[in-house]
Amino acid sequence: MELNGANLEHARDHNQRVTLQAIRLNGPLSRADLADLTGLTLPSIANITKRLIAAGLITEETLRAGARGQPAKRIAINAGGGMGLGINIDRDHVSLAVIDLGGAVRAEVSEDVNYPAPDDVVALVMHHLPLLLRQAGVTRKKLIGAGVAIPDEFGALELPEASNARFKAWATTNIRTLLSEKIKLPIFTENDATSAALGELQFGLGPRETDFFYVFLGIGLGGGLVLGGKPYRGAGGRSGELGFMPVQTDNPREKCLADIVSLNVLYRRLARKGVAIRSHGELGRLTDAQRVIADAWIDDAAMQLARAFVSIACITNPTTFYLGGRLPKPMLGMLTEKINARLPKLMRAVPPDVRVASRAEDAAVLGAAVLPIAALLLPVERQI
Repeated sequence: MELNGANLEHARDHNQRVTLQAIRLNGPLSRADLADLTGLTLPSIANITKRLIAAGLITEETLRAGARGQPAKRIAINAGGGMGLGINIDRDHVSLAVIDLGGAVRAEVSEDVNYPAPDDVVALVMHHLPLLLRQAGVTRKKLIGAGVAIPDEFGALELPEASNARFKAWATTNIRTLLSEKIKLPIFTENDATSAALGELQFGLGPRETDFFYVFLGIGLGGGLVLGGKPYRGAGGRSGELGFMPVQTDNPREKCLADIVSLNVLYRRLARKGVAIRSHGELGRLTDAQRVIADAWIDDAAMQLARAFVSIACITNPTTFYLGGRLPKPMLGMLTEKINARLPKLMRAVPPDVRVASRAEDAAVLGAAVLPIAALLLPVERQI
């Protein structure tokens, strides 16, 4: 990945972020390598690395000395120099995770909760946070901020299950204010699909790619679009809303893609056959007869997603579609294979690759944990 800095005094913070990103993605590096990679001068790199070392964000390691001169020194990221807290809220669960600057998951936990209310989320965060920090082996001072991944219009769902007044309180709740008062950290929010795409971009397979589309398959269906190495949110922040794409089928109830491709639909198909699914983890323990139902749903989902991917590919031309979310990884693998088999029959051009995301089943919460790291330490995103 090419990273460009600016040798201007007023751009010092930007240059520091660019340098840290270069070290994180390509380190360990010498200062000369950093200068070549970022386009900054050696004196600028020397000053920036001095500040980053003092802040505990990078470390300096000495290589063996050669025949002449001083021992060579290389700069590497200090993974434990800062931590991001991620919180993912959805209609069927609340998850928390702590990740370090290297992208390693230090601790995580998830609780199945049907249509959690704001008070439920606060109680779960306050209960689990001390336990997570103990598991991660870090103090609260290492947390640089918290990210929250939550579906758009969370409290405005027109579903019978979401009709209770406690859940509908989300429609008038500011999650940033609610949590910042309790955990005393900077709070950053994003919808769950874009959050998952950001996690893939910064700490998954995405750092070497500049253009991809992330499909987030949960109780609903969402998408996150990355163009030019940056999340693209569109004019109103609603870019990538894959679930709302219209479809044409023989079933009058199937009006948009989420009416076919979502865990909610899969659960309902299983329920019609007498199989009650209480959590996504149970999908990995289906009997052979139950798997036939799931396989039929995967066939339908693959057909509809392949058609949607053709439209997206014709307009944005991504190199890759990543599939992630709450569907178990083996089922994501089957879905990916079926989509890859269909795409060449639907496209004249060479189709993009479809892969299971590296951060698949816990993508949203890990992407949420990336939000404070990206906002406070990495190069500032600019809308394309």
